[in-house]
Formats: sequence, structure tokens, C-alpha cells
Amino acid sequence: MRTLVVGYGNVTRSDDGVGVEVARRLEQENFPDLEVRTSQQLHVELLEDFDRFDRVVLVDVQAGGDRVTLEQVKETPEAQIVSSHALVPAVLLGLASRLGYAKPELYLCKIPGGDFKFGGTLSQNVNQLAQEALGLIRKLLAAA
Repeated sequence: MRTLVVGYGNVTRSDDGVGVEVARRLEQENFPDLEVRTSQQLHVELLEDFDRFDRVVLVDVQAGGDRVTLEQVKETPEAQIVSSHALVPAVLLGLASRLGYAKPELYLCKIPGGDFKFGGTLSQNVNQLAQEALGLIRKLLAAA
């Protein structure tokens, strides 16, 4: 199963960069049929890649929360684009349907973060949660 993992966030805002860090760590593991990318935010251009992958896993921080989650994203008909700076996974999936792109299995891995000050390193807690996120993603990749 061809899988794309996209870790996104702002690496200059401490914990906001955890999605990028998880993607970088995962890339070092050389899973077969896996492509890894990083980005500062989700982009609508990602739809062009939907035809090439059976599964897409998005990895991002969430403000607050108490645990790492990995859940399949479902298309929601009421989801609308408010701004290109606020593209969320459900909207991305909805756009795929409306614009005729393939709809791979889409997952979102959310990692709770608490430190969003300027800085290039993850907080100790989020660094540990990044390892937990890697475990969940590895399990998903192994299930294919």
C-alpha cells in the first residue's frame, strides 16, 4: 500500500514543529512504499498526489489535549474553506471529491503541544509524545 506521510507545522515555534520532526524521524526508517514530506501548512496542491497514494497520513500538533491520536479522516459535506491558511484535513478530502481527485485513506495524527514560543526545539513532553506518535504510525504502516 503506497503511503504518503506529511508532517507539517512551524519549526521556529517550538512544539508547533512536532509534525515535521515526526516525519523526519519516520523517513530515517526506510519503510517500503513510503514517501515522507514536510511542510509549514497543508496546501491544496497536495490533492495532485492523491492519485499516487493509497493512504495519506498527516501529522500535526494540536493546542491542548492530553494524548496522541491517530484517526481516519472522514469527508464532511459542511466543511468549507475559510482561508488558504486554515485548510483542514476534512476539507482537503471534500475538495478531492468535488474536483475529481482520488480519495485515498486519509489519517490525521494529532500530537498535543503546549509551548509555541519562538524556538527551534520541542519541549521535553512533546519530544516524548513524538515517539508515541511514531509508534502509532508504524503500527498503521505494518497493518497494510
